[in-house]
Amino acid sequence: MADTLLKTDSPRISILDILRGFALYGIILAHAASIYLLELQSEGKKIGNETDLLIKSFLSFFVERKFYLIFSFLFGLSFYIQFRNAKRKGQPFTIKFIWRLFVLFIIGLLHNQFYAFDILHIYAIIGLLLIPVRHLNQRHLLFIIAILVVAACLSSEFGHHIKSSSSMSLIANLGFSQRIIHQLSSGHFLMILSLFYLGYWAGTVDLFNAKGFRTELLKKSLLLWSLALGVFLIIGSTLYYTATLSALKSLWLSFCYIGGICLLYWYRKKWRLFWSALENLGRMGLTNYVLQTFFFFLLFEFGYKQVKNGELLSIIILANLFYFAQIIFSIYWFKKFSFGPLEWIWRSTTNLYKNQPLQKKKLHSMVEQDAPLSQ
Repeated sequence: MADTLLKTDSPRISILDILRGFALYGIILAHAASIYLLELQSEGKKIGNETDLLIKSFLSFFVERKFYLIFSFLFGLSFYIQFRNAKRKGQPFTIKFIWRLFVLFIIGLLHNQFYAFDILHIYAIIGLLLIPVRHLNQRHLLFIIAILVVAACLSSEFGHHIKSSSSMSLIANLGFSQRIIHQLSSGHFLMILSLFYLGYWAGTVDLFNAKGFRTELLKKSLLLWSLALGVFLIIGSTLYYTATLSALKSLWLSFCYIGGICLLYWYRKKWRLFWSALENLGRMGLTNYVLQTFFFFLLFEFGYKQVKNGELLSIIILANLFYFAQIIFSIYWFKKFSFGPLEWIWRSTTNLYKNQPLQKKKLHSMVEQDAPLSQ
């Protein structure tokens, strides 16, 4: 099994790229809906047909706020891998990681000029809080995670009132400091941080490694978290905290997606084309995430009125086509190059003192995993 999970020319953990590629599909659907609604609100309109309302309801339940949690989990896990590798080699870590986050922050600010709900600069800020917990034991870490999840769900009730009295366009136009305050008050900050820590915990228990992943531990962890969230959902339903319920459902579905993809990957080894497509897409997750933004920017800037008057169904169809095009692009890119374009820039600016070859023939020595959108 190890030969299917680990490429012969690279020590990358394939399942992490696959999860990242899968999460990118949810991201592009969520972005399609959010940008579409933002355009409608800027014109003083609302969704007007039944099909689009059904699509929006589907996305709200199964997609929105689920897949960024998967990215958050992978961010924390990647942090652990970087920390472990640096420790094994006896290399300095903290300063380099802070610089890496600063570079990500700059990329996020640039990206934010085209997409008002950029998450990269938020990740860069919250990522600093990973540094203090890197020496905690597993039990203490789980205790902190539980507290953060509860606090995030309680905060989301307050955030629900903010959102219900504010339009997406108003939130999109918030200044930097106001956006940070919004993230804190809405519970997003705490939920992201809890997933960062959970990803780090997954690294400490070796849930994912170059040989695959610990299947039984994954099943037990998924079952335990599902039961815990189920209890919270029952309690929440009796208290009628709708926003709290929404936050818990998002977390529960995120765990189900992670566990489902991992177990499907384990038991369906023959789906090589499917797994290869997701893996190549996920290997350049940062590049593909930003490319999705530029796709929507160009679409709504130049073709919005021509796409069936901007109906959501048409936007979703185009988003699916672009996602497929990204898969093809990623597969062909990695036939020649070692990293995605933005991944190479990020790595090069992080390691200013070291030449970072882009050509594929130099890939064998690359063992470091970058967070959050690429290994």
